Amino acid sequence: MSNSASIAVYEKDFQLNVQGRKGILHPSEDLIRLMVRGQIAAKEPGECALDYGVGDGRHIGYLNSLGYRVTGTDVAPSSLEVSNKLHAGNDRFTGVYLDDPTALPFADSTFSVVLAWETIHWLGSPDKWLSGMHELIRVMAPTGVLLLTMPTENHYLKRYSLEVDKSTYHCTTAFRTDCVFYSPNLFTLRHLFEKELGLTVAQTLRYEYGSTSTEPSLDERMSFYGFCLTRAR
Repeated sequence: MSNSASIAVYEKDFQLNVQGRKGILHPSEDLIRLMVRGQIAAKEPGECALDYGVGDGRHIGYLNSLGYRVTGTDVAPSSLEVSNKLHAGNDRFTGVYLDDPTALPFADSTFSVVLAWETIHWLGSPDKWLSGMHELIRVMAPTGVLLLTMPTENHYLKRYSLEVDKSTYHCTTAFRTDCVFYSPNLFTLRHLFEKELGLTVAQTLRYEYGSTSTEPSLDERMSFYGFCLTRAR
């Protein structure tokens, strides 16, 4: 992954978790909302879920509670250290480090649920984003669901970034120097999902959280679209 600056930001943040200086976060209420609305839960024993960008492991327990065996991937080694520590002894969780997040080491149609929560925009360019999306779709079961988020037009990072290519932003804050993310508008996202990737948008939502301070940080105001996607039939 070329966006090494973004990896470094999260690596530093997850090291605080490893050191016990930052607590594990609760599952996203908006992810829960999508799953409850869609009545998404394992229908057979042993069904698998992929948490792409597992972070601090906040969604593992929730996915387990719905009957899934969870595989969590990340490009930040300390993320997996935190997740493995949190779920030590949990035989329904496996952590996998990714050197290349656009090439997943899993067979086709492995996962009933694929989750990419507040992660995939950091692939950093339209081409890499599409490559990552194709991989997530490849490993998703034919009747599976893909749950993901993308920044809205009001996400705080857009106030501190230069648009260096179409829908591609280069962060200029001290905290995010040289980080690059891909963030098209909602109309473009729907076109990409439906026309380029062969997906159906089953649900959408929009949510915000964080502070309203003027100092940009990981605690600044976040604003995301959430999507529940299935293969077009």
